[in-house]
Amino acid sequence: MLVVSFALITEVVQVVSVFLNQVQYLRSGISIKYFGILAVVIQIARLISVKAYKFSIRLGKNRVIQILYITIIICCGILVLTSSTVLTILSIVLICGSAAIISPIVLDIENNNIENAGRATLLSVFAMFGDMTAAGVNVIIGKIADISTSSAFMVCVVICVLAYILFYIYNCKITKWRLGENKA
Repeated sequence: MLVVSFALITEVVQVVSVFLNQVQYLRSGISIKYFGILAVVIQIARLISVKAYKFSIRLGKNRVIQILYITIIICCGILVLTSSTVLTILSIVLICGSAAIISPIVLDIENNNIENAGRATLLSVFAMFGDMTAAGVNVIIGKIADISTSSAFMVCVVICVLAYILFYIYNCKITKWRLGENKA
């Protein structure tokens, strides 16, 4: 469930930061001549997020992931409704920065939950599931984007909520498993 959840969030971030962002910039009145500068700002936000591992130490990995998933959901929701330049830029920067923080945390969780036997095989299977999920999500969002940008962002919200639910279920199962393991 963690793999599918993370794949859903990752694909939404990819679609927002590569495809939908430019249409949203135009919708919010940003001139095309500023797109390159905005791309640099987004990359800087992703690089700054490297220091965010301190949050996972203080709050715990699962809590940080939940907070960042909610941040991405809220930002995609804002993009459904807004044509404000400031809200558009802030939302896209927060989406990309949040994803940059989530990625190493999830990879760490995946690596820590795999025993040494068959590690490479299992990581490859995880990657394959992630790629298949991403391909399906990409097609769905792409078809909806042909209708309207707002609709595409709404689908992104729905997909992110689904990702959050899957992560929550994963978290509950892992917690039950750990509690059961500690009782034995």
